[in-house]
Amino acid sequence: MIFDPRFLISIDGMIFGRVKLLRESMVVEQDLSSHLAKQSRIISKVLPPAVQLWLRSQVESIEALHLHIEGNDRQILSGYIPKVTIDAQKVVYQGISLSQIHLTGETIRINLGQVVRGKPLRLLDVVPVQVKFTLHQADLEKSARSPLLSKALSDLMIKLLQSGLMTDLPEGLQRLAGDAIELGSPDVQIDNDRLTLSSYLIDPGYPPMPIAICTQLRVIDGSKICLEQPQLSCSEAEQPIPLPDLQGFAIDLGSEVTLRELSFTEGKIVCCGYINVIP
Repeated sequence: MIFDPRFLISIDGMIFGRVKLLRESMVVEQDLSSHLAKQSRIISKVLPPAVQLWLRSQVESIEALHLHIEGNDRQILSGYIPKVTIDAQKVVYQGISLSQIHLTGETIRINLGQVVRGKPLRLLDVVPVQVKFTLHQADLEKSARSPLLSKALSDLMIKLLQSGLMTDLPEGLQRLAGDAIELGSPDVQIDNDRLTLSSYLIDPGYPPMPIAICTQLRVIDGSKICLEQPQLSCSEAEQPIPLPDLQGFAIDLGSEVTLRELSFTEGKIVCCGYINVIP
C-alpha cells in the first residue's frame, strides 16, 4: 500500500477546521452570555427603582416599601412581568392612612424599552391586583384629620342623615333633617363589629351638638358596602334612634373593585379583595 501524504493534509485540514469552528462557537457563546449578563444587570439595576418610583408617585407617602419581581430575563426584556409582590407600611393614599398593605399584581406589561432610556414607567394594560390592608384605630383617627377624608366623611354623614331621618323627630333633633346642615370635626371609631361615624352639628344660634351614626357593615356583590342596623346617637336623645330607612344603604366602590373580606377585629379593620389598576 502506497502512503499518500495528501491524506494527512486532508485530515489536518478537517481537524483545523473543526477546531476553528469550535473556537468561533465558544466566542459566540461567550459574547451571548456576556450580552445576556449585561441585559440582566440592566434589568436588576433599572427595573426595581423604576417600579418603586412609580409606586411612590401613586401615593402621598410610604414609610417602608419591599418589592419582589418575578420573571426570567427573556420575559422581562419583552416588557412582560409575570408577578410583582409588594409589602408596604405606613402608607397614605388619598388621605387614608394604612398601617400595612400587601399587593400582588400579575400579568403586567410595561414600557421597559423607554424605562431603560430613562423614561417614567407606564402600564400598557389593565393590571388585576390582589389587595390586603389593615386599618387600625390610630389610622382612622389620622385619616379623619386629613382635609380630603374629613370632607368626604362630612359629606357622607350629611347624605346619611338626609336619607335616613324621619320627619317626626323630637323638636331638639328636627334641625338634623334640614337641607343645609353643616358638620364639623368628623371622626371614625371601631367598636367590636360596628363602625361609628361621629361629628358635631354646626348651626348658627345653637351650641355645637355631637351626633353619631353607628352601624354594622356587610359586603354585597363584591363592590358595595351596605349598612346594617344603623342607629343615630346624639345629646338630644336618651337612647339610640334606629334608622330603618338606612338599612341596606349601599356605598358603591365602583366596577373596578371586588371586595372579598371586610372584618372588624381587635380595634382594626381588615380588607381583602381585588382592584383593577387602569393605565
